Formats: sequence, C-alpha cells, structure tokens
Amino acid sequence: MPATLESPTTSVAEGIEDRIIPTPVAARRLDQQIDLAARVAATELYVAAQAVDLRARASELGRGTASAYAIVRRFAPALQDGEPGMPDLGPLVAAVMHDQGEGEISSAERATAS
Repeated sequence: MPATLESPTTSVAEGIEDRIIPTPVAARRLDQQIDLAARVAATELYVAAQAVDLRARASELGRGTASAYAIVRRFAPALQDGEPGMPDLGPLVAAVMHDQGEGEISSAERATAS
C-alpha cells in the first residue's frame, strides 16, 4: 500500500485545513524494504554457496564468484551432513548491509568488466 494511503491527507480542526506529509512513513517503509532485500540477498548468496559445496566445485569458480563465495563462508559456514536447516544468517545479512566484504565483490566485478 502506498505511504500516502496510510493516513488521511488532510484534517480539519477548528476550520483550519492541515496537510499530512507522508515522507516519514515512506522513509520508514523504505528502511524496512532495504532490510528485507539484504536478508533475501544474504539467503540467495548462502544457498548458492551451499550448492557450490554440495557439488564440490569451489575450485572451478571465476574471480568474482570465488570472491563472493569466500565472503559468504567468512560469515556463514557450510552446513555439515546431518545438520538441520540454515544457521543464523544475521552476520551475513549485516555484511551485505554494511559492505563488510570490504568491497571485494565490487572490485572483482570491475576487474571482470574491463
């Protein structure tokens, strides 16, 4: 739902019309969306790293994907046989949010683009 629909756009008190600006609501919503997007990105990265581990193909990765794989494994270790579900991805989510990969992915992408 758009932020403009969350609260009435005008109110009348004592005959004075007042406009309500939806900017704070929109900013809060954007912040929530950024958090959710980082969680989705971290989950996707983790699942991709698990797939690499299951197929034992880490040595075949290119420069950029090897860098991304290393970052994921720094913050989220591989699951071993018999371990339940995904571990806590909080540290990986924080790394995605705050570029704690120290720009490794970005620099690898620049290197392969040139």
